[in-house]
Amino acid sequence: MDIRRRPGGTADDGATRPKRGSSSSPPSPKASDALPLPLYLTNAVFFTLFFSVAYYLLHRWRDKIRSSTPLHVVTLPEIAAIFSLIASFIYLLGFFGIDFVQSFISRASHDVWDLDPAPSLPRPPISSSSASGDDEEIVSAVVEGATPSHALEGELKNVLDFLQNDFPDMDVIGISGNYCSDKKPAAVNWIEGRGKSVVCEAIIKEEVVKKVLKTNVAALVELNMLKNLAGSAVAGALGGYNAHAGNIVSAIFIATGQDPAQNVESSHCITMMEGVNDGRDLHISVTMPSIEVGTVGGGTQLASQSACLNLLGVKGASTESPGSNSRLLATIVAGSVLAGELSLMSAIAAGQLVNSHMKYNRSSKDVTKISS
Repeated sequence: MDIRRRPGGTADDGATRPKRGSSSSPPSPKASDALPLPLYLTNAVFFTLFFSVAYYLLHRWRDKIRSSTPLHVVTLPEIAAIFSLIASFIYLLGFFGIDFVQSFISRASHDVWDLDPAPSLPRPPISSSSASGDDEEIVSAVVEGATPSHALEGELKNVLDFLQNDFPDMDVIGISGNYCSDKKPAAVNWIEGRGKSVVCEAIIKEEVVKKVLKTNVAALVELNMLKNLAGSAVAGALGGYNAHAGNIVSAIFIATGQDPAQNVESSHCITMMEGVNDGRDLHISVTMPSIEVGTVGGGTQLASQSACLNLLGVKGASTESPGSNSRLLATIVAGSVLAGELSLMSAIAAGQLVNSHMKYNRSSKDVTKISS
């Protein structure tokens, strides 16, 4: 996208619109600026005045009661003390009382809303009459995860142009700050997730492990701990606590029109295995926090890739449940990774990996002669 820096403003612009943070704009006045003393000293003076005057008047009234002097007969010092008491009381009431009343009213209003919440209304479906074509494109890009979602880049440029009109001194250095860590291994994607976060698990019965996978539960659990967990930790892997998740993710991405370069963070996976049901059966799980898939836009519109999505039942955007197609595709990826992890780990535990490679990955025929 073409992002150009805004040329510097003219002298008239600088005269009529001061820059942010400059000293030309006076600070906003505060109510405490009208006091001759700092606020904490003023409060202390009125507190002292209120209690000292109240103590003086109580002692004077006690002496009048003892001497049978009428209370309405007051002297000049007593009149001054009464006025001081009233003035200090008004100040303290205005300073502390209003804040207390406002907090009480605010708390009461919150209680009312908590007791009688507004009923939640169902979100109306987005139709062509309520949203323009651009809005529908943005919704599809966000909800169904277009790959890549170029529809958002144009809207982001409009936002930047709008901000530059209000802040002429703002420079647009780049549209991405790389915190998204797209197509790059990063801890932020492994910890917080990106795209779809999926956990897939299964329990494999003992007879299946022995008859089909040709191994046993204890061997698989030990191999997973030493290879996928300890071995990857020694290597300093970032999200690579698995056997070969990248193989499955890359194959599905190419077949369904995803961005193959996003295999970097989409293959983040940790494979766990443990014995259950007294160690007879195998519990296996894969945790993939950053699967980046979409069902609209990009390579999903190609003929072969669109046919694969249609075969999986996730082609295009879902009209009934927005986002469900991309979520289902992410679960398909995670389930395929789980199957691939189980297959490879079983072959390694049974000692069949090298033999399988020699039989199926190495051709005994001379390919050059066949082609000629």
